[in-house]
Amino acid sequence: DPADEVGKFENRAIIKEKLKEVGFKSMHIYTEEHCEFQWPWTILVAFKDANTKQNWHRSAAETDLEIRKRLLTTKSGHPALRNYDGATHSNYQLPPKSFEISYCRQEETPEECAMLTREFVGVVEDDDSSIAYNPVLERRLNHKVKAENKAV
Repeated sequence: DPADEVGKFENRAIIKEKLKEVGFKSMHIYTEEHCEFQWPWTILVAFKDANTKQNWHRSAAETDLEIRKRLLTTKSGHPALRNYDGATHSNYQLPPKSFEISYCRQEETPEECAMLTREFVGVVEDDDSSIAYNPVLERRLNHKVKAENKAV
């Protein structure tokens, strides 16, 4: 696939740029395959506060705890959310590889894309809030966080 800016998804590139222009600091993309449509849907989530990136990358247990704190209990006692929990959210944290490839095919190749052919160790900063949408760094950061959690 070509970069969004020149391909059939140029509207997606325009939306991301407009979101940046109006102050959104953190954008995350994921696919949802359980919508019961013919194809998976791509969803873009945007936050005006770059610190929400930390919330987006919480562990499944932290997300479950936050859900329990914030949602009211139902009269029946059943969970208020049937199809969403911490484990589901953790599946959304890693952007699809196809978006990383498309991102790296921009006319001016981002620096981090050139590093993909070399070892990426030590390159990813924990909070690079200067870039609103960057699936390359997000995939690497998420991989790094999950590896650190398994080591504990």
